[in-house]
Amino acid sequence: MNRVGLHGVALYMTGYKHLTTSNVPVTTLEDMQGVKFRAMASPILLAQFKALGANALSIPFAEVYNALQSGVAEGQENLYWAIHKMRFFEVQKYLSVSRHGLIVVAVLMSKSWWDKLPAELQTLVTKVFNEAEKVTWEVAERIDQEAVKAMQAAGLQFVTISPEERERFRQATVDVKQVYIQRVGTTGKRLLEMIEADIAEVAK
Repeated sequence: MNRVGLHGVALYMTGYKHLTTSNVPVTTLEDMQGVKFRAMASPILLAQFKALGANALSIPFAEVYNALQSGVAEGQENLYWAIHKMRFFEVQKYLSVSRHGLIVVAVLMSKSWWDKLPAELQTLVTKVFNEAEKVTWEVAERIDQEAVKAMQAAGLQFVTISPEERERFRQATVDVKQVYIQRVGTTGKRLLEMIEADIAEVAK
């Protein structure tokens, strides 16, 4: 971040993404085959859904409801609160608790501005944003649970994906990281290696 003139202050986790479908409940890798899924317009995310056997569609967010309603798309991925707020549950039948992606928001500041702050202010700002991380996650979880209750009451059927199937999903998409490396190059490869090393350390 410093190299491009930015200073990173905090990372806020705002929730996990889940799958919704209108035609079949997704509980196994085979359930993904041929389903028309709307994913974010990202080459990497689209590649992930294709690796799972789905027909990956890039549809503008504002058009997702109509696409689901008309059958142009049969499923989509999103956070609980987004599925509720955008009322996708009205045109979907199942929600698979997949937790396949975590949305993280980076708090960034201009490095030149940051460097001009007195050291004590830098310390204070960092402390406040770090304390806010926990609050943000707690609020996000509360909003998500409220959304879950409302969608269940409206008739959306929640299904689970077993740990064994989650591992099959992961294995099916493991080569998608090559798409990222091809787009970002050696820097992307180095970042992935750092992330994988962190995951291995946490998993011990």
